[in-house]
Amino acid sequence: LTFGGLFFTSMDYINGNDIREYCWGDKYLPLPYIYKFIDEMTSALVYLHSKGLRHRDIKPENIVYDKKGKFVLIDFNIATDNEKDLDKVGTWPYLAPDLMTGHKMKWEDSADTFALGITLYELLTHSYPWPGKRIPILDKKPSDIMPLNSLISPEFGDFVMKAIDTRHENRFKTALEMREALVAIGEAGIAKRPEMFVIDNSTGEE
Repeated sequence: LTFGGLFFTSMDYINGNDIREYCWGDKYLPLPYIYKFIDEMTSALVYLHSKGLRHRDIKPENIVYDKKGKFVLIDFNIATDNEKDLDKVGTWPYLAPDLMTGHKMKWEDSADTFALGITLYELLTHSYPWPGKRIPILDKKPSDIMPLNSLISPEFGDFVMKAIDTRHENRFKTALEMREALVAIGEAGIAKRPEMFVIDNSTGEE
């Protein structure tokens, strides 16, 4: 609160760019960075959900890759811990269709894991899971990721496809479940071949 009676929010300065540029065009994140991305984002969501909060607007524009080599989740303007908040907020291409009821949204933890899964799919394929309109379609299978990325393992492909299932009973229900599935695959396990780039975590360079 300022001396003039105005409220303000203080946030850390993050020196970096959002990851949208790696979802289209000629820029691709190498697989070690993909693992680092999903590792850090699932960790962030496990913490967030443990506090009773849901982000509700996970998308490439709200994830920054900073100059220190870390992926940072930003923009908590519509995050909430209010279980009764059913407002349909967020960004359409990343909203789980099975949770929509008219003009309301039945928010649950899997809404965040679904949106993270869509973001991961876009990073790996430079395409949207449902061709045509950029809207997830309930009970319509998304395009199989395996023909779209020849570098990933079938196990990691299954991981991504489970994350974006349009029925919450079939996808990761919690961030912890998603994270445990990722750890079970392991960094080397996301690649079709075991050869991996080595990342210098102090600089973010490979």
